[in-house]
Formats: sequence, C-alpha cells, structure tokens
Amino acid sequence: ARTRAGRSADRGARLRHRNRAVSAPDLEDLALQSSPDIAQARCFATRGDVRLVVVMRGSNPMPNAAQRRELERLLRGVSPVTLGALRIEGPTLRFLGAHLQLHVQSLDDAGAVARSVRERIAAWLDAVTGGADGEGWPLGRSPDASDIALALVDAPGLAGVADMVLHEIVNRVLERPWPASLRGSDLVVLR
Repeated sequence: ARTRAGRSADRGARLRHRNRAVSAPDLEDLALQSSPDIAQARCFATRGDVRLVVVMRGSNPMPNAAQRRELERLLRGVSPVTLGALRIEGPTLRFLGAHLQLHVQSLDDAGAVARSVRERIAAWLDAVTGGADGEGWPLGRSPDASDIALALVDAPGLAGVADMVLHEIVNRVLERPWPASLRGSDLVVLR
C-alpha cells in the first residue's frame, strides 16, 4: 500500500505521473497528494473496474461520503475517459485480539505493564505511524508473533512473554485463529 513517505518520494511520483492518472500507482499517489487526511491508498484495477481503498488519519480510518465524492471528482478530472467504473472505499477492518502470558519484573507493576503492552501493540499496528519504519501498518499485512515481539522490545517492567495467541474477533464476541494472510484491502485493528 502506498503511504505518505518522504518529500523526495513525493517529488519522484509527481515527475512520473505529472498529475495525470494512467496507472494504479498514479491513482494511489494522487489520492495521497490530494489530502493530508489520507494516510494510505491502494488501487485494485480489473477490466473496466477500478477500486481505490483509502485509509484516513484519525480515530476512524473510513472515508466519509463527502471525502469519497471529492476524491472521485478529483481523480476523474486527471484520468482518461476510458477509466471506467471508479469506486472509492474504506478498508475492511480486521479486529485482532491477543492473549499474552506476560512475565513482569515486579507484581506491583503488573497492571501498568499490561496497559503498556496493549498501548505498544496498538501503536505498532497504527495505520499512520506504526510498523518498524514508523510509516504506518500497511493495508493487507497480517501481523504475527514476531511483529508483536518487536512491538514489545524494551517495554518497561516486562521480563518476557511466555505464550502468545493471536485471534480474530468477529462481531465483538466470536474468536477464531488469526489468518496467516489478509486481502490487500484489509486493515488490522487491535481490539
């Protein structure tokens, strides 16, 4: 998924597409350039159908109707008439649950360590600032135990993690094993 990267990458993209959309990466780049509220964009193009998934900054990653209309208007204005159907959508949210058996340095700090662990995992999976590079947890990427372990490196008061089980939460209650892979339009959210 395309994310907001450094200025040099934005300049390179502008030179490549010259503010015209002729390919899926052009649509992604132009969507990101269109608004600072868009954190990620991923384009899926099939014959006669273009679907652009955008992740918004803030507490709600879903674009509202006005944001979708404005982005569609802008992209149609810089695209060839042969573009065909263009749909602007938000990501499919996949809710991650994690059962961790934590070893803490002091039982007196167990509650604070547990809160810190949850905050660190949520920050690692943040669509805007998460991940190892700090550029946002990408659309379509499925976290695994090693990702959670990286999020917890140097967590204050945490002596180790003895066991970790990742699961998906469906309809706020049903738990099923976390999938090894996700669709490109899926966004992971810690529940």
